[in-house]
Amino acid sequence: MTRPGSKAWFRSAGTANIAATAWLKTKAYSIDEFELLGVEREAGKPAFALMAERGTGRYVGSAFITLNQDLRERLWKRVQEHAGAPPKGMKRPATQWVKPGVIGRVKHLRGEDARYKTKKEQKPKTDDKRLISALVVPIYNAEHVYTGSHLSDLNLTMTPINANRTPGDYLRLNERPRYHYLEFDDQVRLVSQIADFKHYFSVNLLYLEKIRASNFVCRISEIFREDMSLRFAAYLARIGLPSELRAKNSTAPYG
Repeated sequence: MTRPGSKAWFRSAGTANIAATAWLKTKAYSIDEFELLGVEREAGKPAFALMAERGTGRYVGSAFITLNQDLRERLWKRVQEHAGAPPKGMKRPATQWVKPGVIGRVKHLRGEDARYKTKKEQKPKTDDKRLISALVVPIYNAEHVYTGSHLSDLNLTMTPINANRTPGDYLRLNERPRYHYLEFDDQVRLVSQIADFKHYFSVNLLYLEKIRASNFVCRISEIFREDMSLRFAAYLARIGLPSELRAKNSTAPYG
């Protein structure tokens, strides 16, 4: 299996004859064993596995399944034989969760320190590869989203959502692509919140780091953070279709 976005190892062309202080750009990989939490399969999308650290069960990320057809079928059979319950609070309808004990090998990138080296350990002279900003999605009091007033500061009125009927149920199950529902532990003094993926903007990373100490409230655990990121990316990547085709092929009751 291969971590999403990974590529074969390479070295920049012509590096054999360049000066000793020049950079050799490589992809440094490692192959390690992880415990399988579950497999996510959706029609028209590559299947991937959710992996955890052996011994601790700590979620470490997802990995594309790059096995041949025969091995893929054997893996899926084993997943079905070891079907288990999802982690507490995790709602991913397309994922088949498995009981502890199924181990898989994953090829993944090593830490950033291993990716860029020079013979004199020099740092880059430019900031071309530095991240400048991040996309930020505000979260809103769930009650304000239900009433359609959460974007009132932007002079926008949204369609109300009945919290006590099916539309509200689908939202809380995170089955409405536009929204992501969040509940917090008792230690976090926040009522239920909802992220509206329709509203997002970019913020300079240096500014975020500057205000972090005085504004930090809590962090989302890794498996839930990845779930939210994937849903946000899927919403941004959606394709507009003519209304008649969308109505004919749609399987989700609410957008």
